[in-house]
Amino acid sequence: MHRTLQYRKKAIQQTHLDNLHSVLPFEAALYEIAQEEQKPISKIALKRKGIPPEVVTALYPYYVDEKHARIELNCSIAQKMQWKAKAEKAQITLSKLVTEALNNARVYVPVPNFEQEAIKEILKMQSQLNAHTNQIARWCNTHKQGVEAISVLAELNEIRNQVLNIDDQLMRIMDNSQRHYSARRPSNYQDESIHDILSRSNEDEIDLSTMEFEEDF
Repeated sequence: MHRTLQYRKKAIQQTHLDNLHSVLPFEAALYEIAQEEQKPISKIALKRKGIPPEVVTALYPYYVDEKHARIELNCSIAQKMQWKAKAEKAQITLSKLVTEALNNARVYVPVPNFEQEAIKEILKMQSQLNAHTNQIARWCNTHKQGVEAISVLAELNEIRNQVLNIDDQLMRIMDNSQRHYSARRPSNYQDESIHDILSRSNEDEIDLSTMEFEEDF
């Protein structure tokens, strides 16, 4: 009975693997999630991308649980020994260690320059908007009176507050660009700069910054 159920699942899986209408959206969703989240990909995340539940059930084991892809790691002989030694200490295989490093290692992700240029342009436009707002406020103070002036000035004040809020958020993004990491942080996480990470000399630490990865699918 158990084998019959396994054969049935494999048959359904193969049917979806042979169907481009199942495979292409599934792979596209996988890629999107990989770009958005630095943690193991879940079935729920795939369903949120609009993948039908039956397709997720059929293809998830093949793409996520089973090992159908290879990654070749170019590193020095010393680094290979470090990897093997750390795997032995953890009592896991080297493959398992590398897989866990995918979700736990902290990797520096720089903010693209074009984003910073776009943010600077937005800040410039907001500065111009502030200048125009000040002009309108002065005009109201000079030419308007009573309830009408109060109403216009109140609306201008609300607009200014919203602009300043956006201003602060954009500046915060630029200030934090050098501390922008994609990582899953443990409960005892303490923040530190990328320079601190790369300069540590702990013998049990492996320097991921000097390693090169080549994907072989």
